[in-house]
Amino acid sequence: NLFELGGDVTRPLAGGGIKLVGLITRQHITNVDDVANRVRSVTTGGFTQAVDYQRDESVLRAVWSRRDLGGWSVETGVEGALNSLDSDVAFEVINGAGVRTRIDLPVDQAVVTEHRGEIFANAGRGLTSNLRLDLGLTYEASRLTVRGDANSERSLSFFKPKASLDWRPAGGWHVQMSLTRTVAQLNFEDFISFAELTNERVNGGNAELLPQRAWEARGSVERTIMGDGKLRIEAGYDRISLVQDRVPTPEGFDAPGNLGSGTLRFVKGIADLPLAPLGIRGGRLTLAGTLQDSSVTDPYTGRSRHFSGYGTWDLNAEFRQDLGQFAWGLSYYASPGGTVFRRDEEDHFNGQEPYLVAFAEWRPTRRTTLTLQLDNLADVRATRTRTFYAPDRRSPVPSLIEFRERNKHITTTLTLRHNFG
Repeated sequence: NLFELGGDVTRPLAGGGIKLVGLITRQHITNVDDVANRVRSVTTGGFTQAVDYQRDESVLRAVWSRRDLGGWSVETGVEGALNSLDSDVAFEVINGAGVRTRIDLPVDQAVVTEHRGEIFANAGRGLTSNLRLDLGLTYEASRLTVRGDANSERSLSFFKPKASLDWRPAGGWHVQMSLTRTVAQLNFEDFISFAELTNERVNGGNAELLPQRAWEARGSVERTIMGDGKLRIEAGYDRISLVQDRVPTPEGFDAPGNLGSGTLRFVKGIADLPLAPLGIRGGRLTLAGTLQDSSVTDPYTGRSRHFSGYGTWDLNAEFRQDLGQFAWGLSYYASPGGTVFRRDEEDHFNGQEPYLVAFAEWRPTRRTTLTLQLDNLADVRATRTRTFYAPDRRSPVPSLIEFRERNKHITTTLTLRHNFG
């Protein structure tokens, strides 16, 4: 169940305008998973897990902005937020007679509460006719408490400056450079323990989790070509402290937690090209790819490795042709997948290639659209390799390798959309 109520009001003030925004969200999530063990159609036992979450969020934000204050466009404001998660995870073992016995997980019943406030100011101005400077500073303070199976309380505060230069020389070129201090938002579910029944493992909760913070440097060059087409290349370097990944727990599990310092480097490229100049009426081709490398010291092996879940590259290609009331297209996706590094396991999700999606679209009127989509057109399988170590990944030799394969085959979707407005 989800309830959301929000609104905003804007009024003139001191040569500019002030805007007040409010948002209230209430969400209740209940989920039950069951796994039964059977021998010759006879149930010999199993497991069940009932998850009950109540998530509440209340946000109030006030922003004053003015387009021209001594040659600067300015924006300043404050924001306050109250976030909470009330969780109850009931994990039970069922014997052959159907008797249920609850197994207590670390931090499976807890209330996580965050009181957060921030004050910010942004200002920008043109230095020349084609060069712009933007500056900003945010101060954020919060108080985080965990009550229940674990008790923790801490206060956090951060300064988050940012600066960027935007240059638009002649000839359709656009160059941007920026440096930003960021602090990640915490996922409250990371504080709570739960079992993954289909994977036969427990995710520990971590009441001491802290948000990772980073200095992020970005640079990009973009050029318009072939009318409304563009070519863009972007490079980035992140210097991260308290990398959020997976760490061991005293109970023998692993949980979301903080490692030491790490780095992330990447290069992204995109080509968005109209094909009409090449004789393909209504055609458009979009190519996008990323190369990236992440590095952090593993808490078990002491060696450098990638961040959990991060791949080293990805490639997307999309062709679309619009022919009046009709349109069709084909998309291609490829990546090598990524590995999640756990206490006693390397869980690698292998890439699916070539993963193709095709569609055909008919618009009989401006308000009505009929779309036929074929997903996984090449009928490729999703595979996953789990490599286990005993007692943990400090052991150099795997104790077990598990290979999983799934194929959802070609999926056909027919969608009819009509706007009655």
